[in-house]
Amino acid sequence: TLTGAVSTGALTVTGATNVNSGHVNVDAGYSFQWDDSYERIEQSDGNVEFFTNNGEKMRLSGSNLLINATATRAISGDNALLQIENSSSGLLSLLRTSNDNGAAWLAIAKSRSAAGAVCQAGDHIGGIAFTPHDGTDLNHHAAEIRAYVDTGIGADDVPGYLTFNTNGGASTATERLRINSDGQAIFKGDGTASQGSIGIEAGEPFIRLYDTNGTVNYRKWDIRNVGAGS
Repeated sequence: TLTGAVSTGALTVTGATNVNSGHVNVDAGYSFQWDDSYERIEQSDGNVEFFTNNGEKMRLSGSNLLINATATRAISGDNALLQIENSSSGLLSLLRTSNDNGAAWLAIAKSRSAAGAVCQAGDHIGGIAFTPHDGTDLNHHAAEIRAYVDTGIGADDVPGYLTFNTNGGASTATERLRINSDGQAIFKGDGTASQGSIGIEAGEPFIRLYDTNGTVNYRKWDIRNVGAGS
């Protein structure tokens, strides 16, 4: 047990050490280090850095938590609070291990205040952006999936719709498909010969429409090419 102020150079402690009050102060540029030097915690230039196997694996830098990265990156126009980098595809996985049919959820939420305030129709709840480096930066989206609040939001009633956006060669992505809160899907291709609103590629392509009408013997219609040519 260390009591009072202890000032020393290199300090080697064997066994358990208790600090009853106050703080353990380490000068800038020095570290807490295990005896093999491969695992340590360092403070440098305002950052707190965590090392394992003699390599930095995590860094607290200002308001950002960096995993396997040593500097923040602006992606999609912002420096995220949590940033993960890796040279392979293994960056983040979510696993639920309960013995039931429950799923692992990734929840994206929106409120109009930190205290909690109701959203309004048209509010953008959240999105997933696919952002390639364009030779200049990582701030422009090649494709997006977005979720919005629809009309009629209220207590325990949250209608919403999804949009799927792609970039045809510009600085922003454009909405191509919308799934409304009532389940209606609206395709927004330009309808030209080269870019139809709906394209189906198959040996014998067709579209089948069903009208169940609440009965077992439902009706169906097929739209298909029955002749030669296109």
